[in-house]
Amino acid sequence: MFTQTVTIDQSRRIKLPKKALDALGVKTKDKIVLELTKTGVIIKPEQSPLTDRLASTNLSVSDREQMKQETEAGLLLKINEDIPETARKRFDELYQRRDTLEDDERAEFLQLVSLIENKDAERIWYLAELAELRGVSVDALMSELEIFQPDDV
Repeated sequence: MFTQTVTIDQSRRIKLPKKALDALGVKTKDKIVLELTKTGVIIKPEQSPLTDRLASTNLSVSDREQMKQETEAGLLLKINEDIPETARKRFDELYQRRDTLEDDERAEFLQLVSLIENKDAERIWYLAELAELRGVSVDALMSELEIFQPDDV
């Protein structure tokens, strides 16, 4: 996870740290997408739709099908990826005591919440990519994969 505080300059611009841009795979002159959410902003690289990228490759039908299957497999791995087990265990410990946390524990807990939220945002991104590849809605894909939203969302 990458967290860094940046300052808005007098022209209301922010300078994104090189480390963050490198992690996104963004280079000079690349375009990025800013997505406003209820809790903040998601920054992600602009990419042509996955199906467009696959269609533009000069491959035989069998090679294209193999590439599609490999892409699906990779996306499914990413969708099922969780935060490190030690971080998950620590989150569970702090969550159980969330009403009695010391200040340093509360800060750690909030960092873990942010880590989990970022992983969930990535998961949604990969779900959307896979849904596009399969030509179905995200809801249909989630149903097919038996991924259900919690009632409180």
